[in-house]
Amino acid sequence: MWPRRRLFACMSWSPMVCEPILAFFLGPRELGPPSPHRIRDENFVALLLIVLPLMVLSALLEGLFHPNAFVVINTALSLDTILTLWLIRKRKGGAPVIFLFGALLFMSGYYLFLFFTDPMVAVQLVPFSALVYMGIILLDGVYSPWNLTAPIIYGLILLFDSLAWFFYPRRNEIFFVNLWLAIGILHTLGFFINLFIRSYYRRLEQLALARKRMNQRLEELLKEVRESGIQRLASFSHDIRSPLTSIMAVQAMLAATDLTEEQKRYVDILGRSNKLLLDLVESVLDPETPRNGLRSTSLHDTVEELLAPQRSLMALRNIQLVNRVPKKVRFPRLERNDLVRILSNLIDNGLKYTQAGELCVGAEEYKAKDGERIRLWVEDSGPGFLPEIIQAIMEDRTLPDSRFSTSHALGLRDVRALVAQYKGTMRIENRPEGGARILLEIPL
Repeated sequence: MWPRRRLFACMSWSPMVCEPILAFFLGPRELGPPSPHRIRDENFVALLLIVLPLMVLSALLEGLFHPNAFVVINTALSLDTILTLWLIRKRKGGAPVIFLFGALLFMSGYYLFLFFTDPMVAVQLVPFSALVYMGIILLDGVYSPWNLTAPIIYGLILLFDSLAWFFYPRRNEIFFVNLWLAIGILHTLGFFINLFIRSYYRRLEQLALARKRMNQRLEELLKEVRESGIQRLASFSHDIRSPLTSIMAVQAMLAATDLTEEQKRYVDILGRSNKLLLDLVESVLDPETPRNGLRSTSLHDTVEELLAPQRSLMALRNIQLVNRVPKKVRFPRLERNDLVRILSNLIDNGLKYTQAGELCVGAEEYKAKDGERIRLWVEDSGPGFLPEIIQAIMEDRTLPDSRFSTSHALGLRDVRALVAQYKGTMRIENRPEGGARILLEIPL
C-alpha cells in the first residue's frame, strides 16, 4: 500500500473537515489507494491553506503597528497564494510553479531593493533569504510537475545571489566572499536534493502505474476464473440434478402402487431423503436462492427428519438414534439448509465411528454476554478423538486418523468454518463414559 504519511497537521484532521476542502480544490478522490500525484497535490493545498492566513495576518499587523516594505511583500505573497489556489480549483497543472516563481520574484525584488537603498540592513537578511531560497528550491522538487522549473529557479537564485554580492559595498572582504560562496554551495546542494526528490516521485508514480496495471490484470483474471467457474457449475448442476430427478420420479411412481404399510413407510423415507438431498445440492449450486426443502422450522422436527430415515438401518447395527432436542427450543439464526449440512456432517461422523450403542442429538438455549445463544451437541458411543486430531481440526489442518483409513477430518473442518460464518463456535471433547461430544454454540 502507498504510504499515507501527512506532511502537515491539517491532513490529520477529521475527514469531515479536511476532505471536503481538498475535494473542493482537487475534486473527489478516485476509488482505491491515492496516487503519489494526488498525495502531493493534497499536501500542497494544505501548505497553501496554512500559509495564506499567516501571511494575511502578518500583513495586517505590520500595516497597523509598523508599516514597512514587508507589508507589500506579505500582501503580494497573499495574492500569489490566492491566485495559486484559484488555478488549482480550475485544474491548471502549473499552479505550484506560479506560486514558487511569485514567491521567488517578490522576495528577490525586496532583497535587491534593500541592497540598493540600505546595504547594511540588507546584509543582515542574507541568512534569512538564503533559507527562503533553499525552501523554494526544495518545494519546487516536491510540488512542481515540470522538470524544467528546477534549473530555471536554481539559475535565478544564483543570479540574485550574484547581484546582491555585486551591489554590496564590502563585497571584496574575505568574510563576505566566503559567506556568498557558502550560500552558493547551500543552494547547489538544494538543487541536487530537488533532483533526488523528483527522481523519488517518478519512481513512486511508476510503481503506482505498475500497481494499477497489476490490479487491472488481476480483475481480468478473476473475471475469467469466475466465468469459467459459473460455466462448470452450470454443467455440474445439470448433471447432478438429472439422476436425482429421475430417482424422485421413480419414487413417486412407486408410491402410487399397492404397497404394504411398511413399504409405504420406506418409500416415504426415501422420498423425504431425496427431497432433502436435492435441496442441499441446489443450496450449494445456487446459494443465493432460498430453499424450503424441510417441512418445518422447528429444530426438533428438523433433527427428527434427519434421524428418521436412518433409524431402521442403524437398528441392524444395534445403534439407537436419539433426538433429545426439546420442542420449545427455537431455531438458531442461520439458513435452514446450512443447519442441515452441519447436522448431517456431525451425524455421519458419529455413525462412522460408532460400532454399537447410541448417537444422540441435543440442544438447549442459554444467555451469553453477547445475547441469547443455542448450544447444540452430537454425542456418540465411539472411541472418541485422538488429541492430535482435535488440534488439527481447530487449526484447520488435515491429519489422517490412523484408526480409520479414509478419515481426514475434512467434514468437521467444514462444519467449523460454516458455524464461524454465523459467529458461532465449535468445541470437540471426549466424554468420560466413552465416545465423543461435538458442541456448537450459535446465536439465536
